[in-house]
Amino acid sequence: MIVTTTDSVEGQSVVRYLRPVAAQVVAGTNFVSDIFAGFSDAFGGRSQTYESYMASMYSQVTDELESSAAKLGANAVLAVRYNLDSISGKSMQMFMVQAVGTAVVVATPEEVELEAARQAQLEAQRQAELDERRGRIEAAAEGLAGLLSDPVLAREAADVLRMYGKDVCAGFLIRRAGELGFPDFQITAGELPDSL
Repeated sequence: MIVTTTDSVEGQSVVRYLRPVAAQVVAGTNFVSDIFAGFSDAFGGRSQTYESYMASMYSQVTDELESSAAKLGANAVLAVRYNLDSISGKSMQMFMVQAVGTAVVVATPEEVELEAARQAQLEAQRQAELDERRGRIEAAAEGLAGLLSDPVLAREAADVLRMYGKDVCAGFLIRRAGELGFPDFQITAGELPDSL
């Protein structure tokens, strides 16, 4: 999973934008940590205790962001923004780290080309199946008998007739005939038998 504060990934294109994802981590410090941090504050220098807390929180919030994006099917999160807040009062010191970004699917130019070829192959297969069905119907006869010579269409039409009645089935057959390349096919509910 790529997580970046930039709006793009070098050498890859965004092929699908999913949606924004967000994560937050809130963590408190303990009494001992506050004492050591107090020494750093009084005498100067860096607080290793708070630095390790912050590094851990940034890591956790990034992991949660990745997890949310992965559930959406993303392989990258772009334009990530981090926000740090402290919550204090009544002898309490807590830190909150928030992160938000856009879950996306990115691909290299080669992957985009392969996917386009796969989609073209699937479309060619679908078109070949339609052509085969159209040929089978044309060879059988014209009209309802020819249309129902296609076993897939016959099964679908029988289900529609059984569930919704003749009027809906007639409309279904006209629509499917148009999809199969027979725009002139017409049938009325009265012409349909009681069962197919």
